[in-house]
Amino acid sequence: MWTTDESCEEAIQGAWCPSNLTDGIENLRHNLQGEWVDNPTDLHYLIHEHFKEIYSSSESRDFTSVLDVITPVMNETMSLHLESPVLQSEIEKAVKNMGANKAPVFNEGVMPSSLNMTLVVLLPKIPAPENCMVIANEAFHYIRTKKKGEQRHIALKLDHNKAFDHVEWDFLMATCQKLGFGETWCKLVMACVASYEMEFMINGESIGLIKPSRVIRQGDSMSPIP
Repeated sequence: MWTTDESCEEAIQGAWCPSNLTDGIENLRHNLQGEWVDNPTDLHYLIHEHFKEIYSSSESRDFTSVLDVITPVMNETMSLHLESPVLQSEIEKAVKNMGANKAPVFNEGVMPSSLNMTLVVLLPKIPAPENCMVIANEAFHYIRTKKKGEQRHIALKLDHNKAFDHVEWDFLMATCQKLGFGETWCKLVMACVASYEMEFMINGESIGLIKPSRVIRQGDSMSPIP
């Protein structure tokens, strides 16, 4: 594995050298009260609770109507072939043809938590993100106070939520089953999904772990589900 190579540690340390990073997050605006939070303890708590809420499963839902329109794509023969034990020759072929930064499959049905751990480092995207809010407020003020002229203006505030952050695991499991995938295969998929853990860091400090109860991991070339 490339992670055991001596040059790997040097590459990681160089990439995360403080001089290569932007300034840290000094304060955040609370969504509810609209107040700026700058105390490190309160800042850590605010961020931790924000992501904890995002990745926590919602109340019980009835998605029967959605499952009713799904047509099975797997038959029993296909399912048995998919769940057949992985041969040594198949493993060797897969590993040799696998990309250098991809993760191999597993066959035991148990995903080690250390393999599915993600370190999330929070960094400001721009030097002064509060300037964006000032510009937005000025734009809305102009629209509200414009009384004259034939030209009209309209503003749309769009909330772009990442769809895969809100995928409920019970729905994913039910969908796989409705598509016709066997119980063993569904358990392998859920072993990858449900073993996911995240550790958040801000300004070089860890603010704790989050064990999600919903979310589909994406964008990580080392993910068990590349």
